[in-house]
Amino acid sequence: MVGTEDPVLWVWHPSTGRQTIIFATPSNRGWLFLWSPGGQGSAEEPELAAAALRQALETAQG
Repeated sequence: MVGTEDPVLWVWHPSTGRQTIIFATPSNRGWLFLWSPGGQGSAEEPELAAAALRQALETAQG
């Protein structure tokens, strides 16, 4: 976790070394996880959000 009370998480992919910060934010559809570059996933489906995040960190250009 990053910070003290903010809903922020720093993650990295162990094989690629790519990393990002994930923010949790309320939306009109409930809570969303947001990460760079342009990724998002529903907090109601954390498994799908984690899979999308993993894909982004495996294939990110950089």
